[in-house]
Amino acid sequence: MAIYKIDSNLPTTTKIATVNDMIIEANGKVEQGKFNTYEIDQLYSDLGIPRRFARDIAIGNTVSDYTGWSHFYAESGYSIWKYTVSDYSYNLHNKLYVDNKVYDFKGQAGSESSTTFSLVYYYITAINLYTNVTSEAGNEGGTEFSVLETIDDYIYLASPSQFGGAKFEFETRGSNYTLKVEYFNGAWTELTDTIDHLNDATSNFESDGTITWSVPSDWTKNAVNGNSYYWIRISTDTAPVTVAKVYYLIPYSSVVSLLALSSSQILNEEWAWCSYGQNIYVTFRNSGTVNYEGDYFLTSSSTVNNKQNFFINNHTATMDYQISSFYGDSVATQSSVAVGNLVCIIDDYAFDNADADSFAHRAVGVLQSSGVVRYVSGLVQDVNTVGAGNIIAGDTVYLSTTAGKVTRTSPPYGSNKIQQKIGIAISDEESGNRVDIAMQIDLYPTILV
Repeated sequence: MAIYKIDSNLPTTTKIATVNDMIIEANGKVEQGKFNTYEIDQLYSDLGIPRRFARDIAIGNTVSDYTGWSHFYAESGYSIWKYTVSDYSYNLHNKLYVDNKVYDFKGQAGSESSTTFSLVYYYITAINLYTNVTSEAGNEGGTEFSVLETIDDYIYLASPSQFGGAKFEFETRGSNYTLKVEYFNGAWTELTDTIDHLNDATSNFESDGTITWSVPSDWTKNAVNGNSYYWIRISTDTAPVTVAKVYYLIPYSSVVSLLALSSSQILNEEWAWCSYGQNIYVTFRNSGTVNYEGDYFLTSSSTVNNKQNFFINNHTATMDYQISSFYGDSVATQSSVAVGNLVCIIDDYAFDNADADSFAHRAVGVLQSSGVVRYVSGLVQDVNTVGAGNIIAGDTVYLSTTAGKVTRTSPPYGSNKIQQKIGIAISDEESGNRVDIAMQIDLYPTILV
């Protein structure tokens, strides 16, 4: 059986029975997930392996820390609230849940504050006129300007670096547009949803929102009206019935633009979040009937009691996220270990060999600086080798029991010792018993029994 939407035309008794069946199945899956989590936690504990992710962490929902939430930005229908997570690190797979509902992760912002385009032109082909509307576009309190009044007009957006989208806010929303978005690769080339993941959340200028795309690999700078930048140009294939008027148009890179929600997203409660550094930014509804303030919605001017009710009593936010310390630990070092050496971490001490008598092989990497180890270090060149037979490109490489050397054979650690793979050889073993390695740290090493 699967969990699915129910046909509203079914008899009520059938719908209730179907819902009950799915609830039972969902509960079973939840319990399976709890046991899986318990087993994984136990494995981490038994092996002494450092955790990559923090799981099910409560965010700002106790009396002492709800004040960690601060109002960041208000839009029509929703606000963005900010919270600092001290050990947070960006990862594509990070998750935020509010009342156990997963929020849409928009990724890592390039800046907290809104940025502006270097140039924004509205070009009217009929009279060959470029109108510079950069100032109006970058000022949310600025003067609105009409766009794409005919199928021959263009909006040009410029930046010194490649960018992946733009946020639009309208004084007047348009109708009957069929938008076309192009970039320059020697010629103007249309971006598509199938190749470039073009996504128009403005619904052809009918709603505030974003237009985003994956940055093309062949995008080049070109000159528009004598100015050389990375340019995007937008036009319409159909003549508008209602001409759109824009009052705010900025790059899709800041927190504000990443979390731009359309009216339909607000209506459907498709809430979102993003991160910048160790801060997370979350959208919540900011309007409604006053009797429901502190439950259904929250504003920047809500009372302390309403804020406490919202973040403590009525809603619970939790996160699964990558821990910032995962890629580097400060550790004590054995006196013989030099910066740049291949090392193994044993009981919070860095050694230049895989001590055969220790079970706690917690990590391996290269000593970057005094007491700091980088676990995954990419290419490591000219590593000393040991053992029978030459290493050839493609061989799996392990830490050996000989100080500072690697081997092609799994070391004879004996019973209950960790077999620590560190990477793949990318060159044949050279004279002098040296080899280049692409580090591929095994975060789940094999226990030899």
